[in-house]
Amino acid sequence: MAMATMNTAVRYISMFLMAQIHTGIIIFTAWVSNSTSGLSKSSKQAVSLAFINAFSTLGNVVGS
Repeated sequence: MAMATMNTAVRYISMFLMAQIHTGIIIFTAWVSNSTSGLSKSSKQAVSLAFINAFSTLGNVVGS
C-alpha cells in the first residue's frame, strides 16, 4: 500500500501499520515467554518461542 498508491493518507496509514507490527511481535513474544515460564521443561518454552519467531517473519517473506 505504501508504494502502490499516490494517495498521501493511504501512505501515512500504511506506514503507521508497518511500524506497529514490530511492537506487536515484541509484546506477543514477552507474553508467551511469561506464560510458559512455569512449565516443567524449558524445552516447551524454547519450542513455543521458536514458533513465535518463525511465524513472525512469515509476513516479511510473503511481502517480498
